[in-house]
Amino acid sequence: MAIKIIIATLEGAPQLMLKVIDDPSSNDITVSVGGPTKFCATVGIKRDSPIAELSWVEYNALCAISMELPKKDGTNHLMKTTVEFIKRAYPWVTEIAIFDYAKIKCNVIYNSKSKDVPLTFYYLSTNGKAYYDLRVDAELKNPVFNDEYNLIKEMLTSSYGKESWDSLKSKERGVHIPDELKPLFESSETMQIFFKRLYDLHRPPKYCEYIAGWIEPYFIGLFSDSRVYDQLKKDWIILIKKDKSYPVSFSEPDIKKTGGRKRRQRRTQRRTQRRTQRRTQRRTQRRTQRRTQRKT
Repeated sequence: MAIKIIIATLEGAPQLMLKVIDDPSSNDITVSVGGPTKFCATVGIKRDSPIAELSWVEYNALCAISMELPKKDGTNHLMKTTVEFIKRAYPWVTEIAIFDYAKIKCNVIYNSKSKDVPLTFYYLSTNGKAYYDLRVDAELKNPVFNDEYNLIKEMLTSSYGKESWDSLKSKERGVHIPDELKPLFESSETMQIFFKRLYDLHRPPKYCEYIAGWIEPYFIGLFSDSRVYDQLKKDWIILIKKDKSYPVSFSEPDIKKTGGRKRRQRRTQRRTQRRTQRRTQRRTQRRTQRRTQRKT
């Protein structure tokens, strides 16, 4: 099994480490991206398939080499670096499938259960796009569902896509939006404006607590096909676009040079220690001789 370490460098961004496990006798290749002690993304590649799989991605400040990984820009950098490396190193890969059920943990109890918000819906409300669409221009695997997703994005930013308060809170919808949000809702021209104003007034984690009880049924009610809702949570693909590139450079660490430098440092340290010992011995001998002469 061959393990290779690659360093990704982009001016103004933290360096990232890529660990590539490539066994020539196997059909599988694994690429992990992050820092020396922590990886934040893992991609599986098969030699006989044009589809790679991004099994998981997360944020951790330790997922970088030269400095801590920033939260928003750092995650962008990590994901774009991952995609760019796959494109350059494995030209037969045409798309990366994402299987991720990530959720935002909210500090709220609903129906006696801790309530979490799917990452996709959280980002749709705060950014007008799902997480992977925003970060790496991903799209839904099913083209028909992707068209409906794009329609939902348009509805969020248009006045015709905003329903009345009573319609939103109807029993059929099951949307349990707090009544205290009614003035803010009714004074907002679009849903996107409403979400943005709510986010600006109540930053995380409070924002998450406000939307946890109703954001899922709200978005479910917008889709004509419930299968779109299921795909939104997990089935995304990143198309490898040959005409677009991320200006990051990849290089292997110069192990020989680094090792030679360390050996020279150790030799210098040993020489210094020997010199110090000899000087100390000579001083001790001279002192002993002087003391002996005084006594005689």
